[in-house]
Amino acid sequence: MPFPKAIFLPNWLYNSDVAVYMPSFSFSKKTIAVILPELTGPSGLIMGLLANGGWLSMTSFTILAILWWYFTYMAYFKVKQKDYTVHQKYMIRSYALTLSAITFRLWKFTIINYIYEVPPMDLYRIVAWLGWLPNLIFAELIIYKFGKKTS
Repeated sequence: MPFPKAIFLPNWLYNSDVAVYMPSFSFSKKTIAVILPELTGPSGLIMGLLANGGWLSMTSFTILAILWWYFTYMAYFKVKQKDYTVHQKYMIRSYALTLSAITFRLWKFTIINYIYEVPPMDLYRIVAWLGWLPNLIFAELIIYKFGKKTS
């Protein structure tokens, strides 16, 4: 998925106008947002277990795959239980991890071009964690901020 589409996907997925005026279309696109990570989760897990960069990178990518899979599954499970508040929180987490591929490349580009020269395998180990941890922390801050407003 090209970068601009990935960034604006939540707006397209959760636009209330689309949900009201085209409910079947809204349902199908949201189903796709859940099915794709569930299908790609196992391959992400295998790739994580075989990642370059030694045990640090392998651990990072394996945790990423497991969390992405888990958050998406829990979002699906919670919407089936009609627990929409918790569903939304899990979808925010899932989306944050979905963007990890983009964040990974942005960190790699930034460190290589603007910070300092790092040996390639060391850079890979660092960026393996920077690719998703800041996203997840940011997602938790969003959940916390909006959770306080509704309480």
